[in-house]
Parts: sequence; C-alpha cells; structure tokens
Amino acid sequence: MSSFSLKLLALVTMLIDHTGGILFPQVAVLRIIGRLAFPIYAFLLAQGCHFTHNMRKYLARLLLFAFISEIPYNLMSAGEPFFLGDQNVYFTLFLGGLGIYFYQRIKKKNHNVLLALLPSVGAIAAGQLLQVDYRFYGVALIIAFYVLNDWLGKAGFGTAGASRLVPLILVPFALFMAWWLGNTLFLYAMLAIIPLVFYNGKKGPALPKYLFYAFYPAHILILYGISLLIK
Repeated sequence: MSSFSLKLLALVTMLIDHTGGILFPQVAVLRIIGRLAFPIYAFLLAQGCHFTHNMRKYLARLLLFAFISEIPYNLMSAGEPFFLGDQNVYFTLFLGGLGIYFYQRIKKKNHNVLLALLPSVGAIAAGQLLQVDYRFYGVALIIAFYVLNDWLGKAGFGTAGASRLVPLILVPFALFMAWWLGNTLFLYAMLAIIPLVFYNGKKGPALPKYLFYAFYPAHILILYGISLLIK
C-alpha cells in the first residue's frame, strides 16, 4: 500500500469513528473500526519525518491545523467552543514530530542516541500535561515508530524491511492503552498492523497538500452540525 492508500484508509476509519462517537454512540462496531485511524496516522507522520525536506515547515503545518481544529474538536468533545481539558489530535502529532525533530538534530551532531531521546521525554510529558488526544502514549507511539524504524534501517533491515517490522510495536502499545485506560476497545488498535505491513514506501497519487489536513476540522464541524439538527 502507498502512503496515499494508508492516508485514505486512516481518513475513512476516522470518519467512521467520529460518526459513531457523535451520531451513533450506541453502535460499538463504529468505534472498533475507528481504532485503526490513529496508529496509521502516527505511522505516516513518522514516515513523513523520514522523507520531508523541511521539518520546520512540516511542524508548522501541523501546529497551524492544531489551532484551526481546536474549536471544532471542543464542540465535538465538550459541546462548547472553548475547553482546556482536552486538545485535538493535531497537537499530539505536532508533539510527536517535535520530539523527532530534536532527535534528528541531536543525533546528527553528537551520534548519542540516549541524549537525542531526551527531548522526546519532554514531548511525551507535554502530551500528558496538555491533555492532547491520546495523551502521552499517543506522542510516544509516533516517536517510537520513527526511532525504531531508524534503528532497524541502520541495523541492516533496509527501509522496506524496517517498515514492515515497525508496526509490530502496536501490540504492546494497544495492550498498554487497554490496561491504562481500563478499556478493551483499544485492543482493536492492533488491527492497524494488517494494512501497515503492506506499506510499500511509495507516495501514490498526488492530491492538494492541504486536502487531508483540512478534512479533520471540516468533517467534525459537519457531523456536529448534523447532531444539532437531529436532536
């Protein structure tokens, strides 16, 4: 599967998840399908950090859409436009990318993996303190996807081999999430391994850069609007 195919799958499963959460909370299967979305997005972000030519612009786009998406997300999660108790997933992606950015810079200068991972600890802690979507474990998964891919690639597995092994980290991740949250629903995140192991490292069809970015706040607003109409 190309990155385009994975993005499309993540987008569709996210739409199904949010449709279930906002309109049909009693239909558990919709939420189960939705557990695939975040691991795929986390994997794609880690891959994007490998291939992007400008990490600062990449992070700036994530942060821009984090602020754009906050009011729609607050309406969905709290029913009000301004709510500080929960932040949308773009902040999760931004913090994961930020940890990777400093890992890249420090490792390039010092070749010290442990030192390079220190900023990641701060990014993971910030995820919990700021109460971003998926909290500290979401940020940790993004960074783990990148770092493990980096290590395996340099250990002789090659880019393709590393990309097929890295998704296996979803097993302990999903188990930890289910235990930490006391919610077995998160065990279904392991199902994301199936499409991820078929990733071929290719981009696939090219679409406008901001189309996938804008879909997140746009579909939340539409679903929220529908929920108001049918109440």
